[in-house]
Amino acid sequence: MKVDGGLGGLGGVGGSYFDVARRGRWLEDAGYDGGFSAETTHDAFLPLVAAAQATEHQELGTSIAVAFARTPMTMAITANDLQVGSKG
Repeated sequence: MKVDGGLGGLGGVGGSYFDVARRGRWLEDAGYDGGFSAETTHDAFLPLVAAAQATEHQELGTSIAVAFARTPMTMAITANDLQVGSKG
């Protein structure tokens, strides 16, 4: 069974990119299989960049990302950028 955890958010109560990176590293060190961010108060994809740079084996993803605000092209570009930035 896989167990995932939340990466947290950015700004205000949610923290900063450094907090997200530390949380991602903590999740990986604690044995979690993945870390996920949600688009509830901030962009769901930007925290994944910070987590990808701080982890090596974590599965990263979004638990909530609003599709109506994005075109298929912007989603493809974002996905490609995350793929390149996380080294796969």
